[in-house]
Amino acid sequence: MKATTALGALALFSASALPASAAMPLVHQIRLDNSNRVPYGAAATRTKAFPANIVRDFGPASDATPMKITIALQPRNEAKFDAIIKAQNTPGNPMYHRFFTANQTKALFSPSAAQVRAVASYLSREGFGRLSVTDDNQFVIAHGTVRSMNAAFGTMEHHALYKGRAVLVNTRDAVVPAELAATIKSVVGAHTVPMHGNVIARTKTKAAVLPNGASCVSLTSTGDCYLNDFTPRAFWVAYDAGGNLPGTDGSGTADYHSGINTPIAIIAEGILSGVVSDLRIQENDYSLPPTSYRIVNETGNPTQTDTSGADEFDLDTQTSTGVAGNVKRLDIYDAASLEDSDLIVVFDQFVTDDVAKAASASFGGCTSLEALSGGLTTYDAIFAEAMMQGQTVFASSGDTGAACEGIENGVPDAGVPGTEYPASSEYVVGVGGTSLLTTPSNLYQGETAWATGGGGGIEPFESEGSWATSLTTAYTAAGTRAVPDISMDADPNISGADVTVAGATEIIGGTSLASPMALAVWARIESNNGESLGSAAPYFYKEFGDAYTGMQLNRAGDFTETVNGFNDILLGTDGFYPATAGYDLASGLGSLDIALQIQDIKN
Repeated sequence: MKATTALGALALFSASALPASAAMPLVHQIRLDNSNRVPYGAAATRTKAFPANIVRDFGPASDATPMKITIALQPRNEAKFDAIIKAQNTPGNPMYHRFFTANQTKALFSPSAAQVRAVASYLSREGFGRLSVTDDNQFVIAHGTVRSMNAAFGTMEHHALYKGRAVLVNTRDAVVPAELAATIKSVVGAHTVPMHGNVIARTKTKAAVLPNGASCVSLTSTGDCYLNDFTPRAFWVAYDAGGNLPGTDGSGTADYHSGINTPIAIIAEGILSGVVSDLRIQENDYSLPPTSYRIVNETGNPTQTDTSGADEFDLDTQTSTGVAGNVKRLDIYDAASLEDSDLIVVFDQFVTDDVAKAASASFGGCTSLEALSGGLTTYDAIFAEAMMQGQTVFASSGDTGAACEGIENGVPDAGVPGTEYPASSEYVVGVGGTSLLTTPSNLYQGETAWATGGGGGIEPFESEGSWATSLTTAYTAAGTRAVPDISMDADPNISGADVTVAGATEIIGGTSLASPMALAVWARIESNNGESLGSAAPYFYKEFGDAYTGMQLNRAGDFTETVNGFNDILLGTDGFYPATAGYDLASGLGSLDIALQIQDIKN
């Protein structure tokens, strides 16, 4: 349960804030030479030069080219994030499940007003305008030109082509005046390469064979496996929502395990009017309750023009609310683009609003690129604060197996070995993909790892959360992060979702389906447990680990084994890593059985 009077218990972690009236030193301009070294009087940031080998470089960008950047300020007490999160998720600790409010988070971690003024003053002096500041003083958003960017941060911007898209890339590391070294963490927006969605669609036909050579031998007595596409109500049956679901197609109206008490969020981008219309059509077609919603625009968000992600956000909104059966409210956080400078601001707004218990992000980018851009540590601070407030972020692990998508210039589009961010963040629940097998009446028959997708692997840029290490140690001996954490249905050819797009039905899959489905199941779990569980990641690993110790798994002929409300996936591969008993890099801890998850908590 979220504490409203927890500050007394937080004395161990508190620190004095810099008074808002404190004076800051005069910030001097940096002076560049022709090298890529940090010039005298300047300091490095977390923002490094964009790798030249993965874009087609067209040379220096014209001075007048417009740019939007988001300056990430250094949070106070960041070194204490992990200790706080561990304490909040350790039974018996005085801070166990004493989650912060947004005001408490701001009081403990936000930069001072004086620091914000110093950054704003420097930006203004270097030619940036239209400045705005997020509610928690964590980010300063500014608009300028390539000329002001190069002068202020020495990035030497170039025009380039990335996956057929014209972008700007910084050919030098971003530096700041030495006086701002302790204040500015990263310069987000030094490149404009966006993240990408993880949507895969197919026509209304079924695949001819089961995945990974699977067959329905001695699974249950309910019948043979069936190649299916699923409505929201069909997913209720497949993932065992419980309640009164008469009819072989799960067409009953009573659902005793819905997410009705839980507000949730989707991180989206672009024009969303069509997405809302499609949500209403789907609700009407499948006799679902109309979802209460609000669209939250990014701070300083310009007029939206992009509709290219309509199928992505149709999938997100319809899956998260439909599979949940009902939710208290859907908040759609609408970014101006899938570029880091825009996405960071809406993720931060989700945390500072502190209304939705959980959110889903069905997009990603190479973790290695996020580490170089300074985005990784910037996002991580946001996601860590969400965990401290008892919020959860779910994210798609990607659809290219053990590679991150999007590297080009001679390298296949499937990318290079690596994971996708934000799923790879230690503070996020990374959701991989499965192929879901049912009877014709949608009853669960098992899952295999999704043979052509379901991203996973080891991420050296991230550490493993303390809650996961006992189960992932076979892969993370060096303390690195293992992805994914869990998996849900993602295979468009075996078991995709029926989604309304522009008024018509499409069958869609990808881990863009798996992530909002995990969000929907989490809404059901939270709603049936008094909104008291906090962040999902520590909960999942504890529940699985409590049951897994000493179990005899991997019985011959089975696809899955039940482990405390998880369907531990035993068969298949994501194209590189195999599914095994216990945690594995193809499916994580497995998928979620809704009724058993709720039952296990109540027992």
